[in-house]
Amino acid sequence: MTKQNLPTSTAPVDAAATPPSDTNPDNLIPDPVVCAEFGVTAMTLWRWTRDTELNFPPAITIRNRNFRSRKQLEAFKARMLRKAIRQRRGTDQHQAKENDHADHRRPVSLG
Repeated sequence: MTKQNLPTSTAPVDAAATPPSDTNPDNLIPDPVVCAEFGVTAMTLWRWTRDTELNFPPAITIRNRNFRSRKQLEAFKARMLRKAIRQRRGTDQHQAKENDHADHRRPVSLG
């Protein structure tokens, strides 16, 4: 067997010529793991992907397997959490107003 010497470059890397990249690279998460993480079936994941209002991260297909971007999944979770908090605040405020109105209509028990 012959040993092959590969050429190596000792030239410094020019930072200006290299495009800026995120210091935290993205991970690809297979759809079965995404299903387990969200507690849904593959059919639900398929529906979420096609729901334009939901804006679920699109699939990245590699050799007939679907993956999702970890960064996009985390952004989706954050959006859904903010939306749930806003809805909860609205519901709580609405219920508080109803309770205030109900308190004024309740008969007072004297006995």
